[in-house]
Amino acid sequence: MQKRTFSESFIRFFDRWVPGSMVVVYLLTIIVAILALTLADAPFIFSRGEQRSLVDAWRMGFWQFLGLAMQMSLMLITGSIIASSPPVRKFLKMVAMLPNNMFQAILLVMAIVPLFNWFHFGFGIMLGIYLGRTIIYVSKIKGYKIHQPLFVAFLYACGFTGLGLSQIGPIFGTIPGALRRLVPNEAIRPLIPETVPLTESVLNLPNALSCFIILIVVFGSMWLMRPKKESDYIEPAPELFAEIEAQAKIGVEKIKGTNPAERADNSILFSMIIGLFGLIWVVKFFATDRRLDFDNFNFVMIIIGVLVCGSPNQFVKSVQNAINSIWGILIQFPFYAGIFGLIAYTGLNAVIVNFFMLFATRENWPFISYVYTSMINLAVPNGAAKWPIVGPYLLEVGANLQVNTATILRAYTAGDIATNGVLPFWALPYLAMFKLDFRKMLPYAFVGTFFGYAVFAIFFAFVY
Repeated sequence: MQKRTFSESFIRFFDRWVPGSMVVVYLLTIIVAILALTLADAPFIFSRGEQRSLVDAWRMGFWQFLGLAMQMSLMLITGSIIASSPPVRKFLKMVAMLPNNMFQAILLVMAIVPLFNWFHFGFGIMLGIYLGRTIIYVSKIKGYKIHQPLFVAFLYACGFTGLGLSQIGPIFGTIPGALRRLVPNEAIRPLIPETVPLTESVLNLPNALSCFIILIVVFGSMWLMRPKKESDYIEPAPELFAEIEAQAKIGVEKIKGTNPAERADNSILFSMIIGLFGLIWVVKFFATDRRLDFDNFNFVMIIIGVLVCGSPNQFVKSVQNAINSIWGILIQFPFYAGIFGLIAYTGLNAVIVNFFMLFATRENWPFISYVYTSMINLAVPNGAAKWPIVGPYLLEVGANLQVNTATILRAYTAGDIATNGVLPFWALPYLAMFKLDFRKMLPYAFVGTFFGYAVFAIFFAFVY
C-alpha cells in the first residue's frame, strides 16, 4: 500500500470529519450557547433582568438583520448581473483563453480578481466565480486539467485582499459623526474623529503592501498543497460544463419578438431610459455626497447592471441565474444573526472584551482588536452584523489608549476577513456555482487562512 503524503492525509481528514455548511452553523450555535451559559452565567430559559436567557437572546437576534441580509444578497446579485452580462462575458471568455495549464490559470486569477475584490467585494466575488467558470469551460476545450477544489479555493482566497473600499469599517468611518454615535460612553465621543477619510483607512501604502504580501503568501502556501500527479486531480462534474455552456448562450441571440409585448421585453429603449436616469444620480452622488454605504453601492451596481444587460428580458434572466448563488445566505443568515443574539444579549461579548482589557495597551491594541474581531467572526461571519457588537468596544478602548482610529478600522476589517477561509458562509456562492462540497475545498482554504492570518498578525503587532 502506497504511503500517503502529509497533504493527502490532511485533505482526507477534512473530507472524512468536516460536515456540511448547515451543520457547521448548527454547531457554532451550540458552542456559543455553551460559552454564554458558562462564561457569562446566562440563564437557559427565563431572562434575568437585562440579561437575556439563551432562548430569548437567540430569538431576539434571529430576525434583526433581515435588511442587512437583503443588502448582502443584492451585492452578490448585482455583482453576478454585471459579471454575467453579454459584454463582460465576452471579455471573460477572451481572458480565459490565455492560460494553457492550471498554474497559468491561477496566475490569471491572482492578477485580476483581487483588484476587483478590493474595489467591491460583491462584484469581486461574482466576477471571480464567472471567470473561474469560464476558465473551467475553456480548459476542457483546450485539453488541460483543473483540480477543481484547489482552483475554487484559490478564487475564494482572493477575499484576503479585500481590505478595500466596500468594507463596513472604512465606509462607516466616512459618514460624519457615525463613529461617535456608535460609542455609548458620551465622555469618550469627543476623543473619536468626526470622520476618517478612506485615504487614512484603506487608500494608503501600508494597507496596499499588506494586501500584496498576503496575496503572495496565501496563494503560495495553497499551491504547495496541490496533488503532485495530474491523475489525482478532481475534475469538475460534467453537469457543470453543461450548465456553463447553456448559460453562455443567454443574451447572445437577439430576440426581436412577434408582438408588441415581446418587442418591449427585448428592446434596449426602456433600459437605456431608466439606466440614464439612474446614471444622473450616480454622477451627482460622486460629485457631491460620496457616502459609500451599502445602499449607495447597490444602487450604483443595479444601474450599471441595467445598462450593460441591454434589454429588460436579459436583465431578468441574469437575476434569475444569480439567485442560485445566494440561497445559502438567505437561509443561513438568520441562524448567524441568532448567534449574534447569543453573544450580544447574554453578556458574553462583555466577558470577552474584559478579558482582553486585562492586558490592553496603546501598542498592542491594534493586534488585540484584530484577534478579537477574528474570534467573533467565527461566530458571526459578516462584517456589518459584527460591527454593532465589536465596533463600540474597539473604538472606546482605542480612544482611551489614544490609538489611531484608522488603524482600528483596518484591524476590524482584517479580523472580519482573516478567518473566512475556514467558514462556509461566504463560500456558499462558490459551492453553489461550482457544484462543490465545502469539505473538498476546505483543506486548501484552511492552509491559506493559517498563513494569511499570521501575516495580518505580524502587520498589526509590528507595522501599524
